[in-house]
Amino acid sequence: MIDIHSHFLPEIDDGPYDVTESLNILRMASEDGIEEVVATPHSKMVWEKMSIGHLRERFESYKSRVVNENIDVKLHLGMENRIEPGLEEKFDSGHALTLANTRYILVELPFEEYPVYADEVIFALQVRGLVPVLAHPERNGGIQQDMGIALKLSANGVVMQITADSFTGSFGGQAKKCAVSLLRAGLVHVLAADAHTPTGHRRPRMSSGRKIVAKLGGENLAAAVAQEIPKGIVRDADIHLSETLLKPKRRFWQFFG
Repeated sequence: MIDIHSHFLPEIDDGPYDVTESLNILRMASEDGIEEVVATPHSKMVWEKMSIGHLRERFESYKSRVVNENIDVKLHLGMENRIEPGLEEKFDSGHALTLANTRYILVELPFEEYPVYADEVIFALQVRGLVPVLAHPERNGGIQQDMGIALKLSANGVVMQITADSFTGSFGGQAKKCAVSLLRAGLVHVLAADAHTPTGHRRPRMSSGRKIVAKLGGENLAAAVAQEIPKGIVRDADIHLSETLLKPKRRFWQFFG
């Protein structure tokens, strides 16, 4: 599996508070079957603490530490960019990073609502040749109340990234219900762990959510959202979201037709 959304870098945002905890996140991720991980610290917290140049230096130093610790996970740098007016200007100035230096950019809505300016910001990013990847739409209050928002975003080229543990109920009943509804609508494009800690509620686990997706939509769908589409993203390749459409189940008598 490939995880495009993780807060494993230490002492930057609300992720691990030290290197030991950070390395344990990657160890747990590897044990869960995750082979590649993109570091996606919250943009605002990065901007408040350091320059992008310093972030890159810390990331490269950290990668060397991971190699020395014999943790078999390939690392990439990215950022979780909050959707707010002017985000496109942050990208223009080099402060809003894409996923693994690709055309794909991870963006986050406020949890409470779908803001009136969101469509304009997303369009401004797309004009620049970027493909927005929307983090955990199933946890946004506006989308929970109106699935039409997610349908419109997807139709306009936005990739939907669902937190794997939303399917287990770890983020509450509303998020679980919305995740399942998105899956049935063909709007679960990517699974990610969104890990912040090595254990507990925000651990680096994708396998449990992947199993539920396989149960509801089949193994091919689970492989697409946990491996194939994330791989396309970190390789900056074209991705095929038609793979995420649920295939209609055949009735018993249709097998004899």
